[in-house]
Amino acid sequence: MTKLRIFNALQGGFRLHLAAAALAGLAATACSSSSPPATTTVADGQGTGTDVKVTGDAGDTAAVTVTGTVGLVVDANRDGTADPANADDLKYGNTFDTTHGAVFLANVDDDNKDKARDCDNDTVDGDPDLLDLARAQVVAWPTAPDGTKATIKLDAMGAQNVRIFLHNTTDETWTAVAGELGACTGADDCIVTKSFDIPVELLRTGVELGIEGKRFRIDSTAADWDGSLKLTLGITDAAGKVVVGANTAADGLVKVVLHVAPWVLNGNLSPFDQVRSANYYGEFVADMKTALAAATLTYKTYNGWDDQWTQDFFQTAWTGMPGKDGKYQWMRIANARPWGRDQKGGDKDLPYYWLTKNYLGPDAGIIAIYLQPWSGSSYDSHGNHDLLPPYTNGTDNFPLGRIIHGSGILDETAAFYDAQLVQGPALEVNTSWLLVGHVDEIASYVPAKTDRGWKLLMASGKLCKTMYEQWVKDGNGDVKYWTGLKNYDPKTNAEKNAEITIAGTLADPDLMQWSQEAQTFVDGDHDQIATAVGLTEQEIIYIPFFTEDIADGGKKDDKIAWNPGTVNSLVTYNHMMIPNPFGPVINGKDVMAQDLLDRLGTAVNGLGSDGKGLQVHFVNDWAGYHVAEGEVHCASNPEGPPPTQTLWWQIKR
Repeated sequence: MTKLRIFNALQGGFRLHLAAAALAGLAATACSSSSPPATTTVADGQGTGTDVKVTGDAGDTAAVTVTGTVGLVVDANRDGTADPANADDLKYGNTFDTTHGAVFLANVDDDNKDKARDCDNDTVDGDPDLLDLARAQVVAWPTAPDGTKATIKLDAMGAQNVRIFLHNTTDETWTAVAGELGACTGADDCIVTKSFDIPVELLRTGVELGIEGKRFRIDSTAADWDGSLKLTLGITDAAGKVVVGANTAADGLVKVVLHVAPWVLNGNLSPFDQVRSANYYGEFVADMKTALAAATLTYKTYNGWDDQWTQDFFQTAWTGMPGKDGKYQWMRIANARPWGRDQKGGDKDLPYYWLTKNYLGPDAGIIAIYLQPWSGSSYDSHGNHDLLPPYTNGTDNFPLGRIIHGSGILDETAAFYDAQLVQGPALEVNTSWLLVGHVDEIASYVPAKTDRGWKLLMASGKLCKTMYEQWVKDGNGDVKYWTGLKNYDPKTNAEKNAEITIAGTLADPDLMQWSQEAQTFVDGDHDQIATAVGLTEQEIIYIPFFTEDIADGGKKDDKIAWNPGTVNSLVTYNHMMIPNPFGPVINGKDVMAQDLLDRLGTAVNGLGSDGKGLQVHFVNDWAGYHVAEGEVHCASNPEGPPPTQTLWWQIKR
């Protein structure tokens, strides 16, 4: 049970109270019938009119044989219904591949809006919650003799991570009957029920089961849960003889398997529909509001939480399973960072608490995957965790993209990413040389009209230096910029006037040295990403800005953007919210802004879904974010539904 307790109070653990009394009550409301003769003919459980022949009598030692369908059916054909009349549901119940196999959800949202996750109680929280339950059907056997008993067994690991509800069609109630139920008070006291019986009265009418997951798969390498639930149905008669039917194995058992849906991370090419940020720094909020209106995205701001770095303290993702009528049954999932900005150390200072109050709701779930609260470092802020868009490179194929992260993340986080299978194994690049240490400081991804469908943006101090040198060559070395702005001086550890000339920038030996050191590290990350993806040089766009070292004396592990770090931008497919560079104005134009518009917003690099360029929106993040060591991407967090063109279960895992 040790691994099960990883989530403790955050993911929830629960004590089982076996619902024997509830089952007895359900049985009492079902129809009863007298026992048929030892050999008889009855209608089969599919309602097709075909005869089912039951043979054997009380003196026989052989199994009771039923010529017809008895058994357990799951949604193996992924049409959202577990149908005993469907040949694929019957045939592929114990299969899981790219075309067949049943799925269930980690039910971590809050459909009844009580600010508790639906998986953290043993009730069905209304009709919307029912949609989040995967279904299984025990096939009806209308003439099952008195004393017949059906037993469903759960595998040990699956039982620890799911809850099974039984549907009473008489009063339309759902009763929890197996898995982990109730409430745990400690790490090792969770009682789990691994089997339950279905009385003959219910077997005669058929039984519908609802299955919810209590968590996602968290580790693909350790001796932990593999994300599957294995169910075995066995039926015996009054004398204890095994009933063997057309859909059972020779031993009379029917075995089915279901797999928990993965947690799937969003990326820049995801179909976002809304963006969050703190209601902090009015210029930033105003510019974001204008940009997001142009992108037709909803903009949500929050107050009263001591963290304006919205990208960092939670991730947005989704999970989903096949639903009825061809619909995708899905929910948004927010993953909380292990530590809070306010270092008091109490639960209310953790991001999980904020998410419970401000994010959790219908089809909006929350999780925490860390072993210990208040663990980790800046590396575990989610600006250091991103998603390469979909790509194929040789035998590597990532239809839903590939998780990429920088240095130093918690081991359990890396294990969780890889355990989802559909976006891993993750690619790790070196961000240890950065002060904040986040991969979004050096790389981003934008759509392009190419065979791959996207291009990589990489930070480049080298390009920035070339641009500055050209401006000096053109006679503009004395042009001042950043007039009226304040900046942080790493040499004095104090605020200073930011105004400087183009020539004065190039004349700063420390800045040039720091930027050259940073370029060496960026080049290494560039090569690693390009090799992994198979990118050509034409698929990489360089974004110019210098890098400084916050530590006096030029340590090589404290780098931060000196100009606004314009690669650190919010990309919502064809729209890009980019830090205003406040560059030198030459001939009436901000030449750094113009360079970005030319590079990103025109057809020159074939960006955007139509190849005509991105919609570039400059956002003033200077005083609120840039001087505080972050930029637009750090300050915002987009989310949206799953992409419908790629279904995760169609991906070879």
